[in-house]
Amino acid sequence: MERLLEKLMMQECSDYRDNGYNDIKNLHKERNKYIRSMRELIEREKEKVKISYYRGASGRDVVKANTVIVDDVIKKVFCVLSDSFDRVHGRVNQSCVIAAIGGYGRDDLNPYSDVDILFLYRKDIDNFSRWIARNMVSLLWDIGFEIGHATRSIKDCFRIAKSDITAKTAMMESRFIIGNKELFNEFYNSFSRDVVRKEVDSFIERKIAEREKRYSNHGKTVSVSEPNIKEGPGGLRDFHNAIWVSLARFGLRDLKAINERGIIDGEELKIAAKALDFLLRIRNGLHFTYRNKNDVLAFEVQGEMAKGLGYRDNDIRSAVELFMQDYYIHAADMHNFSMELIERCRTYKKRRKAFRYLRQKDIGDGFVSCYNEIYIKDFNADIFKENPLLLLKVFLYCQRLELGLSTLTKKVIRSTLPLIDGDVLRSDECSDIFLSLLKGKNLAGILRSMHELGVLRKYIPEFNDLTYLIHSDCYHQYTVDEHTFRSIEYLDKLADTNEGGVIELSRLYKELSTPEVVRLALLFHDIGKGKGKRHIEKGSEMARIIMDRLGLGYGISIEDVDSLIKNHLLMNHIAQRRDMHDQKTIVEFTQKVKDAENLKRLYLLTYADTRAVARDVWSVWKGALLGELYFRTYSFMTMDETERVTDDVMISEIREDVLRILTGEIDEDEINRYFNAIPGKYILSTATEKIVRHIRLTNRLKDSTLAMEYSHNLEVGYSELMVCTMGKAGTFSKIAGTLTSKNLNILGAQIYTRSDGIAIDTLQVSWIGGKSVLDDGLWKRIKNDLMSVLDGRKDVNELLASCQRYLHERSKGFKIPTEVILDNKTSDTHTVIEVIFQDRLGALYTITNALFDLEIDIYLAKISTEANKAIDVFYVTDLKGRKILEDEKLSKIKMELERIVG
Repeated sequence: MERLLEKLMMQECSDYRDNGYNDIKNLHKERNKYIRSMRELIEREKEKVKISYYRGASGRDVVKANTVIVDDVIKKVFCVLSDSFDRVHGRVNQSCVIAAIGGYGRDDLNPYSDVDILFLYRKDIDNFSRWIARNMVSLLWDIGFEIGHATRSIKDCFRIAKSDITAKTAMMESRFIIGNKELFNEFYNSFSRDVVRKEVDSFIERKIAEREKRYSNHGKTVSVSEPNIKEGPGGLRDFHNAIWVSLARFGLRDLKAINERGIIDGEELKIAAKALDFLLRIRNGLHFTYRNKNDVLAFEVQGEMAKGLGYRDNDIRSAVELFMQDYYIHAADMHNFSMELIERCRTYKKRRKAFRYLRQKDIGDGFVSCYNEIYIKDFNADIFKENPLLLLKVFLYCQRLELGLSTLTKKVIRSTLPLIDGDVLRSDECSDIFLSLLKGKNLAGILRSMHELGVLRKYIPEFNDLTYLIHSDCYHQYTVDEHTFRSIEYLDKLADTNEGGVIELSRLYKELSTPEVVRLALLFHDIGKGKGKRHIEKGSEMARIIMDRLGLGYGISIEDVDSLIKNHLLMNHIAQRRDMHDQKTIVEFTQKVKDAENLKRLYLLTYADTRAVARDVWSVWKGALLGELYFRTYSFMTMDETERVTDDVMISEIREDVLRILTGEIDEDEINRYFNAIPGKYILSTATEKIVRHIRLTNRLKDSTLAMEYSHNLEVGYSELMVCTMGKAGTFSKIAGTLTSKNLNILGAQIYTRSDGIAIDTLQVSWIGGKSVLDDGLWKRIKNDLMSVLDGRKDVNELLASCQRYLHERSKGFKIPTEVILDNKTSDTHTVIEVIFQDRLGALYTITNALFDLEIDIYLAKISTEANKAIDVFYVTDLKGRKILEDEKLSKIKMELERIVG
């Protein structure tokens, strides 16, 4: 290798040789030739490391092997450069150091990680140091390393470290590679003394603040479906943070040394080392899989990663589920280790002083509080053996006094979990404690703590199957257990919130007489997912058994909880997929919900469940749909029979209101013609204000082939488009295609055609991010394109081909099977077609155009997506306005839609 490297320096040395520049072209060729040879040599070495990974090498062994490869190259390049300089200038003392910093300094070099190096000199840079730095970097880049580098004096390092915490932490882990060892030792010792060990408290607080900011960008939990294994909670950065803080507080940078100092015990050392190695193995695998630096454990690689690490399907779980569960366990271990070590470093002196001089507060049952944590009085390790119920009751103290648990208390709890046996679970006092927890504050936080320590799984063994269980879709961002806790968290946040869009929900929550019913339903709403398919049916049965076994029935209505579990998907289904203006829809929903109090509970549960799916799933639009269903149902439930009027009376009243508003603006005969020509269902389901706007729009159609108007609902976050034209067949599909070509989301549509052929289409649209479309220039372009499409001067397919539309990034890992459902039971007047498919550009246009070709008239369209799954629902009739009942016709529709979508 050294001989090859020496030849590589031919070009660099040519400036100093007697033969001048006559052979520069050949030297270029020779240099490129040997660069390729070096690349091939390094690739062969890296391939050996890769093979060792797939043969089961530890994460630590792989990163160490990668580090050795780079070390060897840098050392040999340095020697060659140094010799080349000496041949021209005579032998000089080595006046600089090459040091590894950052991850390279830790010996944690993953296959495609950046190589960060520091060229260090004492005061003023000399020719030798400049020669080394300039030529080293260019050569390493040419060889193929991703180099991050800095050339600094010792004084520069000190100055930069004091103002840049990232640079400081990188240099804290400096490691000597080659050069002047005495100079490096001088730098490292003084840097540790005068920078690292100074202002330690401030440094720790800044690292904690950085951690919280980082967590907020990555879901604030280890249990996300596509974790960032470096920056996310429980990732490698948590380990780095803990080591940096330990280095600042104690001058210790390695787990073994931290253990020998007594800061962590042997069990903690073992858990942290195991978690670190597992995370390093995953990161190595991600780099090998992507062939570049990538830290996201995305859906599309989880299967390949599981296979590469030796996981296989078993009778209960798939290889991916087993792999991801192991990831979450190790990530949780790393997260807990990092949090605990940083906290010990942060409060090291304070805690010792607190136990010596501060009075501990006795809180009862053998517990004391000190420094916002619960400790066991007199370190009585047998406290739970003497009274196993305290394994639950200690969390009641945490809840009521807003305290955490000390490390020692947690250890004792974990070691005594077997004490939670049948006798404990069947006791009345046990039931009382749990019911009290359900009624208290911060329930989600308490349940998380119980879950983390294993208490919740002992109290409710069925929760074992939910622990770190991933959903079999890319819609849910969190594991089932974390989703459960988040849903309870979102519910309880309604007690004190000023968030726009949920004020009414907050009011309803505060009115609940028994919020614990909804909390318990949320705790159990997905309990059946641990048993596979049909989770609602299984979950309902399991929840009844659990509540009966734990004796919760005397304090909570099991029937009310069961009703919520059985119907926890119903409200979203109706709001997003059904015609809420259809009286039959409301009547059937009312029959299932039964009473206004249960309706209120279901509304709140649906909100919390939806909000907890993922950070970007809840939208004001979805909230508006749910709110409309709630208020329509509530009004129907609470309306006295004598207050209900016939459809004819309502139509007459609406007509009178419209006439009053438009008097003097539009002729009364024109308004009456409008009402006589439009279907009664339209009048009953459309707000008076909107009917007025429609009449004005149709009045403008006299002077044009197309009348168009748009308005914005800024509070909910959508724009409403009204299009009026002569009812040419396929108009709606052309409108849908034109809007899609402008990267707009179609949220819903109502389509009506008068008896005289005038079509009035109303569509709710938004930008992809869920905001109103406020660009007037865009609306002008939409109108021009739409007129051209309707006139035949432009083709929708050409518009679609010229646009780039965002589709959900997480679609590669899951293929959505196409499903077409035809339903003649939901509506008395329309056939309902539901199409579920893999979301893609122009699909709505393709579907609606196919329905036009099949001579089907669309009355209502409801469009929704769940990550990469599109769900399009259409209320349709034949061209004569009748439901489609013929089996042959229905079969033809189903086959055609499956063909064009699948």
